Amino acid sequence: MDLYSTRLRASDVLLIEGTPANIRSMMQESDFLDMGSVQVRGFRKKKAPIVLWVLAAMLLMSIVTPIPVVELVMVAVGLFLGLRCIDMNEALRSIDGSILLLVCAMMVVSKGLENTGAMGEISMLLKHITVGYSPFALLCVIYFATTIFTEIISSSAVAVVFGSLSIDLAVDQGLDPRVYLVAVMIASSASFATPIGYQNNTIVYGTGNYRFSDFLKVGIPMNIIVGVTAVFAIEYFMM
Repeated sequence: MDLYSTRLRASDVLLIEGTPANIRSMMQESDFLDMGSVQVRGFRKKKAPIVLWVLAAMLLMSIVTPIPVVELVMVAVGLFLGLRCIDMNEALRSIDGSILLLVCAMMVVSKGLENTGAMGEISMLLKHITVGYSPFALLCVIYFATTIFTEIISSSAVAVVFGSLSIDLAVDQGLDPRVYLVAVMIASSASFATPIGYQNNTIVYGTGNYRFSDFLKVGIPMNIIVGVTAVFAIEYFMM
């Protein structure tokens, strides 16, 4: 497109690159309206190798040592701050309050379901309603129940509760519990319908400026597709 011969009209939107001073000058001397500026934050090129080495060491230690990943991340952040890869003001500005609130709310709901015995009641209910189910029907119930609860509480808590439940249900009906443990393992990791279902969802929720409904629109069909594929694959290869 030839910008010189293009006639601008009201409500046209332009993406303009320049220094902050030049942009402000153009806004003052023209009829343009600034809809919002994007600030590009500079980075410390000399510190980049340090960051890469620290991240590589953190990943390696998470694989070869029993140290929890959370503790390794905290040590890595401390090194970044101590070695001036990032300063405290930058670190504090990077914290998204809405994401922090979302994570705290997720932890409250998760602990509430565990401490009140709600998860135990749900387990008993599933045991009651699945009596006499065929092995494949039981597989579907366990998988999709795990998927649903993974969307609202932490995947690790769901894996523990439904892993134990799947073993009990399988043993009661004389079935191989490994089949149902695999279903729980996949279902507790395949959570796409909410930003609190998995850590990756929470990260992109704030970074990509998504809405909660965006996850529902895309995530529910993905949950169904992955779930149907998983249960039929498990039946074909393991049952």
